[in-house]
Amino acid sequence: MLLLRMKKMFVVGFLTIIILIVLLLLINLYFIYPNYLFDKTRTDNVAPSSPMKMNLFISQPPVVGETAEIVAVIKWIPDIKPGMPNTFARIILPEGFELLKGNLEWEGKLQKEANFSVIVKSVKVGNWTIEGIARNPPTGDTFSGGRDFIYILIGEQSSFIQEWPFPEERECPQGQNCTRGEPW
Repeated sequence: MLLLRMKKMFVVGFLTIIILIVLLLLINLYFIYPNYLFDKTRTDNVAPSSPMKMNLFISQPPVVGETAEIVAVIKWIPDIKPGMPNTFARIILPEGFELLKGNLEWEGKLQKEANFSVIVKSVKVGNWTIEGIARNPPTGDTFSGGRDFIYILIGEQSSFIQEWPFPEERECPQGQNCTRGEPW
């Protein structure tokens, strides 16, 4: 009987310690990285209550001089309202891309889903962010909307897409050797 009671106390004490450690880690994470939860560049925190979603897709990561198709898909959760007139969407190309075919903007009545596509050509080496936005109504402070990004590195011989933003470029103090990742 005493042994069973000691086992229960040990299990309860062990679980309490584990819960306290997890809570301390979460609190430390919040205070050490507070911007992680409120980072405006993250796509998973954009208009979480909005019934509108925007997704961008690219057919391939083109090297300089190659073409690719970008497809924008705008979705509406139809349970809330049966379609939204005056919906506006846009693909924003960075200077590393040139539009060859299609229209970078779409406007119309969004039922359950709408999409449009463009053909682009990569024209400049670099780290580029292609942005897609959708909103209803097209102007004003109150709106439903969605946003998505394609983070793409274009090279002469190879290119790739990543799921997170590129690090910000920074200038080095005069006379110092700064490379990305090195503190200064």
